Amino acid sequence: METQAPPGTPPGAKANGRRSRGAVPEFDRAIEAGSVSLDHLVEAITQKRTSHDAHSRALHEGYFSKLMKVYQADGVSIEESYFCQNLPGGALLTKRKTEKRRWRRTDDQYRIHIRYPTASVVTVTPGFAQVLWRCVALSKRATQLLRTQNSIAIHKSMYSVVVYLLSVLDTVQSEAPPPSPDADAEAGAEDTKRERIKIAIADAHRRLDEAGRQFDAATRWGSNFAYFNGMLIGLAVLGLVVLGASVLISQPTSSSSTDTFFAVMSAGSAGAVVSVMTRMGSDNFFLDPLAEHRAVRMLGAFRPLIGAVFGAATFLVVAGGLLDVVPASVEGSPTTRLFYFSALGFVAGFNERFATGVLANAANRTNDGVGPSTEATKLLATGPPVDGVIEELQDGNPRGI
Repeated sequence: METQAPPGTPPGAKANGRRSRGAVPEFDRAIEAGSVSLDHLVEAITQKRTSHDAHSRALHEGYFSKLMKVYQADGVSIEESYFCQNLPGGALLTKRKTEKRRWRRTDDQYRIHIRYPTASVVTVTPGFAQVLWRCVALSKRATQLLRTQNSIAIHKSMYSVVVYLLSVLDTVQSEAPPPSPDADAEAGAEDTKRERIKIAIADAHRRLDEAGRQFDAATRWGSNFAYFNGMLIGLAVLGLVVLGASVLISQPTSSSSTDTFFAVMSAGSAGAVVSVMTRMGSDNFFLDPLAEHRAVRMLGAFRPLIGAVFGAATFLVVAGGLLDVVPASVEGSPTTRLFYFSALGFVAGFNERFATGVLANAANRTNDGVGPSTEATKLLATGPPVDGVIEELQDGNPRGI
């Protein structure tokens, strides 16, 4: 920050010793340029508190109000503020309103700003600055990866840690020296200060560890929620496509196989969605918590399509005769046939091992030129064992991502 007078000159005084009673040029330039920073705010309130005459206090109080007003321009609002009583330092928690866009959700961006006397911190303990910047780093990650209430909670937690550390530093540094200082008494006072700061830093690290765990959980569920939103979008789009195609293709002379095909695709996509929801509920669903949410939503949108493709492929393999496993009772009733293949499509979308097993056995049967595989026939006739499906959902291996 620029200065207009040598160190120690009273606020508002010029270098030649005459006092300028109407202005502080440095503040005037910042206000006119609209580039007010936390340094200006801290300087104004510090000068107000250390001034010994009423005019100087009123002057800097007026500047502080003007600086605060300019600081909060362009959609920035100060949610919380703290200024040290005895040291030139402080912290702000700000919120910037983001521009709203059509068809896209926007969230306000929170940010922590810190100013502290570097010289005082270095003389006490170097770990002080480290924990402060750890707070800032975590708040920036929360801004990038979290939304709404989770982001607000992380920012306010980090801000409380910053204020706690600054208040301890302010209190420790403002303590008066011993009445009759000697070398031993001075060294003992400095050791006491360092010990109190170390205790505060250790407590801050514990709170940061808790906030870090909260951040990890929030990012994990945020990614899962983005994936789930993508699945809903994909399911809605696929449903509209299937409905439109069935209306266009459906004719009085069309066979029931066309309706069954579309029903199997719908059932396969529904099975895929239910499969993911089941794994989410059992904490057996793995996504990169730091992945960008737009990319995660896109992956989720493809999940119903994959289930629909598996369901349709299973239907074509069985209905096309590559695996002759349809019971005679099913062939005798169109309604039963529809229900049978819809259930088959749901299972193919729900359990990818089932679908890939069916396709692998169909490929083996085609290559060998022989009858249907005994293993595939048994699998389709009886269905996958229940225990096998449960084991698949709980074996800790991510699927379908």
